[in-house]
Formats: sequence, C-alpha cells, structure tokens
Amino acid sequence: MPERKENSVLFSLKELRKIEKGRVEEQKEEEKRKEEEERQRALEEERQRNEEEERQQQEVEEAKKRQEQMALQQKKQQELQSQLEQGKQKMQMEFQRQMAMERQKLQQQMAASAQNESPDAALAPPPPQSKSKGMTIVLIIAVVAMGAFAAYSFVSGNTKEAEAKKEQKAMGKRFDKITVQLENINEKLKKSETERD
Repeated sequence: MPERKENSVLFSLKELRKIEKGRVEEQKEEEKRKEEEERQRALEEERQRNEEEERQQQEVEEAKKRQEQMALQQKKQQELQSQLEQGKQKMQMEFQRQMAMERQKLQQQMAASAQNESPDAALAPPPPQSKSKGMTIVLIIAVVAMGAFAAYSFVSGNTKEAEAKKEQKAMGKRFDKITVQLENINEKLKKSETERD
C-alpha cells in the first residue's frame, strides 16, 4: 500500500512538473511573441516615419520646382512685355515719321497747286503710290501688332487673355483711325491733283 501511495505521489509530482514545465514554456513563448510584436510594431513605426519624411521632402521639392517655374514664366512675361513695349514705341515713331512725311508732301503739293505751277506738279509723286505706301505701312504695323498680341496672350495664359483682347481691339481701332486718316490724306492729294489739272 505505501508503495502505491508513493507511486501515486510520484505520478502526481511528475504531472505537476509537466504542468509547470508547460506553463514555463508557454510563458517563454508568450514573451517571445510579445517581443516579436514589439519589434514588428517598431519596424512599422520606423517605416511610416521614413515614408512621411520622404513625402514631406517630395512636397518641398515640388513646391520649389513650382516656384522656379513661376519665376521663369514671370521672367518670360516681363521680357515679352518689354519687347511689346519696344515694338509699340518703334511703331509709333515710324507712324509719326510717316505722317510727318505725308503732311510735308501734302503741304508741298497744296502749295504747288496754289501757285498752279505745272513743273512742280510733275515733280510731285502720284497719289496712288503714296496711298499704297501708307496702306502697306498700316498693314505691316497691323500684322506686327496682331502677332505680338497673339504671342503675349499665349504666354500670359487664360487670365490675361481678356486684357490682351481688349488691348488688341483698342489697337485695331487705332489702326482703323490711322487708315481713315491716310485715306483722307490721299483724297486731299487727289483733289489737289485734279484742281491743278
């Protein structure tokens, strides 16, 4: 009987040891699992932090590029505006010079017709020529202005398109006035020619 009890106690002790050993192993596995989870979480946080830094760096670089492009576009617009201004000034000077020449010719022809001198009348250039010359100048000025305004509106984009159109209309009206003035001058020249004859 006592041997049986001893066996029973030994068996119980062995079982308890097995249970304890199992519990210890489970604890170790649990600790390992927790460590692994902690390591994975730390890696994930690091990865997210790196991605966020990269994204911020990309945004900064893109903003920098946008600023550089805007600065370049503004520089181009300023250059084009200065070219347009120079072209406009040249056209005005040329127009004023042509008008002065036409006025001088008209005055000479009117003076000649007042004196009724035929040699002076022969020296005066025929009116159709001056008309075609004036019309050619007006057409050249109009073509240059239209081209300049088209280029300007293309570079400055949709925001300034309305302004360019307004300015183009105003310029067109000015050219129409100039054409009318030239036609009036040519008519006066024709009248003076017919009066001389």
